[in-house]
Amino acid sequence: MSADVSPFNRALQTGAAARFWNLHSVHGLVMLNEEVTRQARVIAYMDDFKLMLVLAIVVVPLLLFTRGSSAR
Repeated sequence: MSADVSPFNRALQTGAAARFWNLHSVHGLVMLNEEVTRQARVIAYMDDFKLMLVLAIVVVPLLLFTRGSSAR
């Protein structure tokens, strides 16, 4: 994601993005850094939940092979 954030990116030079994330001011750079960090955090959470899903799918069939202890 950070590879697309550069002064040469046209999307950051025009429109609302240029007003919010001014690459020529410290405040604009801080705001842009926070947005990239927020998006990276969301992607990391999604990847973690995908991993948990895969692990759950693998473990649930294994539970069928376990036996409960007898009550006697």
